[in-house]
Amino acid sequence: MAKRLVPGTDAVTLQSNGRLRVATLGASASVYTDASKDLTSTPPASGDLGYWNRTGTELTTATAGDTLTTGGGRIVNTTRVTVAYTALVTDHMIYADTDGGAFTIDLPAGVEGQYFRIANVGTSGNDVTIDGDGAETVMGDATQTLSDGEIMILIYNVTEGWW
Repeated sequence: MAKRLVPGTDAVTLQSNGRLRVATLGASASVYTDASKDLTSTPPASGDLGYWNRTGTELTTATAGDTLTTGGGRIVNTTRVTVAYTALVTDHMIYADTDGGAFTIDLPAGVEGQYFRIANVGTSGNDVTIDGDGAETVMGDATQTLSDGEIMILIYNVTEGWW
């Protein structure tokens, strides 16, 4: 019997890394997209309706390059930092409060399509420095600097090896 997964009821959340998490999936569950674009545990009878791979409680598209579209908004992880910080892969929006002094945010090793929004929310004239992982660059340079009120949106490009 098919089970339609319902946001709120089945704890369906879209993570900042683009993966869909369904808390109620069993260990051997397969999940498909039906003709109405709803998730179901029943394989489609015919047609190319899309297939999702499951690892733990995360769903990813089976075909590289496929996209996940949501009909509503999404909730992303936000982090507020006041001292040097190493961004986590689960971060999305990082608010850097530099009022206590300048500091650096180190980026993790990049994964294709991963992105961060980093904002310097300070008002005291201190900068936040964004530093790529190892040889990875940030917009072509080893580091970038954000002054008070500036925001940077970074998307990782694996072919070029830069943010």
